[in-house]
Amino acid sequence: RQFPSLVNCCTIDWFSEWPNDALEAVALKFLKDVDIKAEQRTHIMSICKTFHQNVRDLSAQYAKDAGRVNYVTPTSYLELITAFTTLLASKRNEVMSAKTRYEVGLEKLRFTEQQVVVMQDELTALKPTLIKTVAETEALLATVAKEKTEVVEPKKAVVDADVKKAEAAAAAANAIKTECEEGLAEAIPILNSAIAALDTIKAADIKLVQSFKNP
Repeated sequence: RQFPSLVNCCTIDWFSEWPNDALEAVALKFLKDVDIKAEQRTHIMSICKTFHQNVRDLSAQYAKDAGRVNYVTPTSYLELITAFTTLLASKRNEVMSAKTRYEVGLEKLRFTEQQVVVMQDELTALKPTLIKTVAETEALLATVAKEKTEVVEPKKAVVDADVKKAEAAAAAANAIKTECEEGLAEAIPILNSAIAALDTIKAADIKLVQSFKNP
């Protein structure tokens, strides 16, 4: 009534509702390649068929009560099955991913446990050596302390005394050096004066002295 031209110019193919056998056959065909058990496949087929039939019946009741049509077609049934297979694959991927993480975690825990056992065995094997090493170290420290008390400290006292003697001798030598330098400073002018006086002596003066019998 609303679109008379469309009705007059088109041939409408009306498909009747699929019977139960057809719904089951289609569901089984689409679920054939899904990796599930046979009894599970049958159970899922039954659920999809029931959902489709319930929606179809409710849509008919809705059209009767509200006067509005909700079309439930075979395509809707196929989309329901496809949605199930897609959701199943997605959830399986999530489960496998979680399983992989769980297995990796378990493997790491096993490896860590093995390493702990190995380290415990190594520590047990090294314990006698460690005890021996500690005892030797303590003995060595005691020996060093004893030698320090009996040998090093007395020698240090002797060395300190020798250092003090050397410092005293160095101080005395410095005093002598200073005294000599002072005496030399006094003698140099006298020497220079004597040299200057010698320079004033002439040959005639020498002959005169030689002429004296008792000069």
